[in-house]
Amino acid sequence: MNLDCLQNFSRQNYYPEPFPHLIIKNAINIELYSKLKEEYNLIINSFKNHNDYSISNKRLQFNSLDFLSDKKFEQTLWRQFILHHTSKNFFLKLLEIFSCDLEKIYPKFHKQISEKFDDMNFIGLRKNNSLQNSSFHLVSDCQPGINTPVLTSSSVRGPHVDNPVEIFGGLFYLKDPNDDAGGDLEIYKIKTKPLFVNKAELLNIEDLELAKTVKYSENCLFFFLNTDKSIHSITKRKKTNYTRNLVNIIFETYKYKLFDLNYKKNIILGFLKKLIDK
Repeated sequence: MNLDCLQNFSRQNYYPEPFPHLIIKNAINIELYSKLKEEYNLIINSFKNHNDYSISNKRLQFNSLDFLSDKKFEQTLWRQFILHHTSKNFFLKLLEIFSCDLEKIYPKFHKQISEKFDDMNFIGLRKNNSLQNSSFHLVSDCQPGINTPVLTSSSVRGPHVDNPVEIFGGLFYLKDPNDDAGGDLEIYKIKTKPLFVNKAELLNIEDLELAKTVKYSENCLFFFLNTDKSIHSITKRKKTNYTRNLVNIIFETYKYKLFDLNYKKNIILGFLKKLIDK
């Protein structure tokens, strides 16, 4: 059974602007999707005992290491799904798709990583320790999770970019067909230089222009190349008892520098902006 979420990719699914990304609306065949969706109930139910499940619109997820070591998931398709989507082979498929833009945006990294394909320490599963992660050229993670039921309309996160150690980020959606609460992904282009504070949150949101909305929908895949202009956010979800179901797939590097967010300078700018706004 082909578990690859890129199995239905074609070049028409790829967009270089406002930052390199792909969208596949029917990512995997319907029979496989139905089986994965059925098994996802085991994942959702496992979060119901979590202390934070009662918090409105809270992100809860398993990392790959914890999921793969959990015996209750041992016989599930999700185990194989995670093993495949954290593998070298899957990374190389992404690299082939994004190669032209990756070489333009990160020419040094593209050259460095292309010379390391045969290294024994080319890729490993992401750990919580940065020093352990830096022993590999790349680390990967595939994180099935949810946003908890919504008590008061809210957004999980506003305009931001992902951690600068991340090269590729992906979201695979498994929406319940009866869920109409929202939670779409919005991607932006920015008219000026982006400025960031806190966890890579955009400071100068007045310079944003909405480029595209990716609907939170069943069997939908979104992947992107992470840069300082890969700005995205999640729309508000209405009050609902449904969880927002998604798998986060990431590839990171702790060996090579991709970009810098200059937090310290922008924290001062943010403080001054708040004073002016008052």
